[in-house]
Amino acid sequence: MKPAEFLKDHAIAYFALVAALLGAALFGPIAPSRDLLALWLAGEAVANGLPEQIYPPAAELFIMQPPEGWYLHAAEMGWAGEVFPFIYPPIWAWVMAPVTELFSFQGFSRFMFGVNTAALIGLIGAAARLAFPASAGHRPRWLFWLPVALLVYYFSRAGLVSLFQGQPQIVVAFLTVYALERVQAGHPLRGWVAMGLAIALKLSPLPLLVLWLAVGERRAALTALVFASALGLLSLVLAGWPIHARF
Repeated sequence: MKPAEFLKDHAIAYFALVAALLGAALFGPIAPSRDLLALWLAGEAVANGLPEQIYPPAAELFIMQPPEGWYLHAAEMGWAGEVFPFIYPPIWAWVMAPVTELFSFQGFSRFMFGVNTAALIGLIGAAARLAFPASAGHRPRWLFWLPVALLVYYFSRAGLVSLFQGQPQIVVAFLTVYALERVQAGHPLRGWVAMGLAIALKLSPLPLLVLWLAVGERRAALTALVFASALGLLSLVLAGWPIHARF
């Protein structure tokens, strides 16, 4: 592949990298990142040997309230105001535990703002390739679709809230669309792994496996399900059943 062709094919990746660095530097320090704070506090609970504190006590109805001790701890960190609960599978609290011992929340928040920015741009790129597959002779018009998609995102309340609150859902959405695009483009292994990881992060992409089954991608659906199940089994080994029952 010629250098010019390589740069053209990877332009979206370079743009995502630059945007991630700028976003982390300019907006990372001022983003509230309350969704990310919940992930951090859950990781700290595991790191401190208190895994029973990653979820609030069981109740008949779910309410958006974290364990009581989180309010005081968040205030000690300088995060006053609303504190969100941890609503992700237990394995991610265990993954976060060593991170909380190595970095500060401020540094991690900046890093994840950059990751979410890159994931958002990657999501747009994957969606464009999914809608205009190269196998059909299409080439996405990046100069049109990328600015339009970013404008729609940034001028919507849901878009700004998800980015500035540090919602992991952005990464889940990217992995999901990327998985669909990779399978369509004839690179199934990447798609299977991405979909399995997305399901392990959050169960919401799980119904899309039915879509793969409907179009005859049985191997893709089965592999993604096996990968997600393996992560689920690892979560059970790490956290135990009582924590999962509360989840």
